[in-house]
Parts: sequence; structure tokens; C-alpha cells
Amino acid sequence: MSRQFVIRGHATCTIHLLVRAEEAFFLMPEDDGTQETSAEKLCQMLEWQLAYERAGWRRAKFRRRTIRAASFLFLLLLVIGTLVGSFLIFSRAGDQHSNRPRSNSFADR
Repeated sequence: MSRQFVIRGHATCTIHLLVRAEEAFFLMPEDDGTQETSAEKLCQMLEWQLAYERAGWRRAKFRRRTIRAASFLFLLLLVIGTLVGSFLIFSRAGDQHSNRPRSNSFADR
């Protein structure tokens, strides 16, 4: 089960209700007891989250490009196949038409 939030100018965010907040946001453990301010922690978490989302966007962009290229290739092969099939059908029809005995209207006179 998930909820979607739309932020103006950004992609749709999906928050899964079955995921704990620690798993949803990449919380970094404290390093050697140094205390950072909550604003710095928030900024760092947002940077990590943005980096993760950018990687997802890149993967989605690559998938979209791959699907688009495959669809254009499919359409190109379909058009070429149609042209070759039409050529073969019409060339056989032309051969059958030329093999018919012609009735000579001058010979009947």
C-alpha cells in the first residue's frame, strides 16, 4: 500500500506505508560522536535521497530510450517487410499476366 505525493515542478513521490522511516530515508550513523546540526543532517539526507532518485531517473531514461529504439526498429522492419511482400506479390501477378495466351484480334479477321 502506498501514497503518492505530487510536488509542483518535481516527479511524483511514492511513500510505502510498510517501510519504516529509517529505510525510506537513508539515515547515516553518527561518526565518532561528532554532533551535526539538524539542518546539516537534513541537508545530507536530502542530498543522498536526491542522488538515489537521480540514479532511478537515469535508469528510467535509459529504459525509455531502449523501448523507443526497439519500437522504431520494429516499425522499420514492418515497413520493409510490407514493401518486399508487395513487390513479390505484384511481380508474380505480373508474371502470371504475361504468361497468359493473348487473343489476337487481327488473326480473327
